[in-house]
Amino acid sequence: MGLIKSFENPDKARLYADVQTVTGGFREEKTGERGVPPAVASSREDVLMAYYAAQPTMSMQWVSVQFDLPEDRVRAYVQSLRNRAEQIRTENGG
Repeated sequence: MGLIKSFENPDKARLYADVQTVTGGFREEKTGERGVPPAVASSREDVLMAYYAAQPTMSMQWVSVQFDLPEDRVRAYVQSLRNRAEQIRTENGG
């Protein structure tokens, strides 16, 4: 049985759920502190950015530096992912 990830920040929890929705779900066992589940790694770049931004120890600033993009561009990618997740939930009746 997999561990359930817990979050102190509700916004990061929602973002993590959005990444789960967009990827169709993933498992994090044995990915390590900065490792990425295969379902996330093989997704679009915005999914990877959002996954990192959702991590409790990472921030939008960290993601911005790692992807060599302005923070506002990273935020736009993350918002795009959130919109896709909402669309998927709406289409699936939930």
